[in-house]
Amino acid sequence: MDYNMTGIEGTISEINERGILVEGTSIYEGYDESIILHLDPKIKIVDQQGTTLASSDLEVGMSIKSFYGPAVALSMPPQSTTNYIQVQTEAGEPEHEVPAGTEGIVTNVEDGKVTVIGSPLETGGVNYVILTVDKDTEIVDGDGKPLTADALKESVRVEAFYGQVMTMIYPAQTHADKIVVSEVSAPKIEGTITATERATKDQLYINVGSDQNTNNDVILNISEDTQVITPLGFEAELKPGTKIVAYHSPVMTKSLPPITAAEVILVQSEE
Repeated sequence: MDYNMTGIEGTISEINERGILVEGTSIYEGYDESIILHLDPKIKIVDQQGTTLASSDLEVGMSIKSFYGPAVALSMPPQSTTNYIQVQTEAGEPEHEVPAGTEGIVTNVEDGKVTVIGSPLETGGVNYVILTVDKDTEIVDGDGKPLTADALKESVRVEAFYGQVMTMIYPAQTHADKIVVSEVSAPKIEGTITATERATKDQLYINVGSDQNTNNDVILNISEDTQVITPLGFEAELKPGTKIVAYHSPVMTKSLPPITAAEVILVQSEE
């Protein structure tokens, strides 16, 4: 199944209980189109400065960019659901788009693409994004000194900046405009969540390596800042027997097993 979404740039010509009627041009194909867009309950609506808007702020005559799909009802006009709308500035206003971004950890580097998981910036962004890195991507260290793409390695902490508009599939994908690379990395462990009285309610005991050796096991503290990522984006119960990959704080207690804060947990698919 193709999870890619479609985009339209145009004008809101009608607002009713069914949604909004947008007349404009397909962003990717370039043809004229009209479509009724139903607003997803978790829709993100922003202006070009990255300010969050409410659905009640939408008005007839507004120029917008919106992404919808993948399902489209072949009615007249067609209908679909949107979870992202960017309201364009009024004619004559200078456009100064505030970049979105993610502050987090690199969890994968492959074929010119970098996966970053962490916290969205206040100006916008997502917690899980795949970024295309090319010659137009500025890569620097914390002091602003230029770096090459070789600095982007798994477990490295980064602050990545990108445009407000992105391909709203799971995970989101877009081009990296700038990446600031930290000197501090996040240690990685792989293992299985194990039931034990040694872990409290907000902790997970991880059998690192999923083996009989307990000398390398770790207890992870779980908080509201811990990013838990599942293969399909659904919520998952972190229960005994679940295999995970985790990135955690470099600060650990000297106890056995050591205790540290979980920053990113990737729930592995069940075989």
